[in-house]
Amino acid sequence: IRFFNYWPLTPFLFLLLFSFQEADLDLWGRMAAGRLAVELGHVPKQDVFAYVPTKPLWVDHEWLSGRIFYHIHRLWGGTGLLCLRALVGFAAIVFAYLAARRRGAARWAALLVLAAAWILIIQGFNTVVRAQSFSFAFFALFFYLLERARNGSPRLLLLTIPVTALWANLHGGFVTGVMLIFGYAVGRLLLGEVKGA
Repeated sequence: IRFFNYWPLTPFLFLLLFSFQEADLDLWGRMAAGRLAVELGHVPKQDVFAYVPTKPLWVDHEWLSGRIFYHIHRLWGGTGLLCLRALVGFAAIVFAYLAARRRGAARWAALLVLAAAWILIIQGFNTVVRAQSFSFAFFALFFYLLERARNGSPRLLLLTIPVTALWANLHGGFVTGVMLIFGYAVGRLLLGEVKGA
């Protein structure tokens, strides 16, 4: 029996993988900041949650994830947050798989790599949901877009501009996406020099 005959069950598998629950202080901090931003109507510039003296300007670089978590929890509670984590985790794995296939990996080889990566991905999703979850999905998306561009669809690179702007407001891991683009660019330059030699 071929495993691929059961691909419609894959989303349920990932829902199971990402449905365990643990308490996480960062989530409550993010949601509190998100609620404050909603109440103020703008991103707060002072840290009202600190119990020690802080700097005069507070740069909440994850303000958008806080608002997303707050709104989802307000509408659907903890179940909504678990579904968000499952969705983001599923996106990370799917884009990583598609990127591996674009690199020429056989289907079975790509699945084996993903099986090994699950340990790391699940570790990154080891709590209800955190802002870092978005970085896993966006990094895999960038990998996929760069592979598509390398294989003849360079216009897709334009998508990295708005995605980077979105990512930068969700989690500081957007820097890894910029580094991945830089790494691909350097690699292409070096390959071009080798071909021209």
